[in-house]
Amino acid sequence: MSSPQVPNIRPAELMRIKSFRLLWTNSFLFVLVQSTQRFAFVWLALELGARSDINGVILFVMGIPALLISLPVGVMSDHLNRKTLLLVSQLGALCTTIAIAFMVSAELMTISWAIAASFAAGIFIALGTPVRAAAIPTLVPQDKLIGAIAVNTIGMNIGLIIGP
Repeated sequence: MSSPQVPNIRPAELMRIKSFRLLWTNSFLFVLVQSTQRFAFVWLALELGARSDINGVILFVMGIPALLISLPVGVMSDHLNRKTLLLVSQLGALCTTIAIAFMVSAELMTISWAIAASFAAGIFIALGTPVRAAAIPTLVPQDKLIGAIAVNTIGMNIGLIIGP
């Protein structure tokens, strides 16, 4: 009885594929920013004088959109332009971050607004994540797909590790 053949994963070979390299870079940076944003929300809540349990609420609320829209967005990403969906998720996340920065600098930020902002941030995270996953099979040849998924996952985990 023979064992299943393990694919030969060569990250350098995958990174020569421009579209995959761009997606990998985007995924890495997005996860890095996302982990930084989670840290910033916790810090913001503490600076606003919130009890420590509010931090859990803020992070929980940020995760709710993933439960609600990730599956429908995954289906949508098979039928709509992935670049457009990715751009919407990136611009939405940027606008949310700018709004938070404005509210903090104008001293308008409250715990309620922080919770609402974390929900908005969660929407754009939930919008972008399935689109990135669905894009990989369209960017690499079939024989490199398992390696591409692995390399992309490694990149996202590195972003989580080096983020705050």
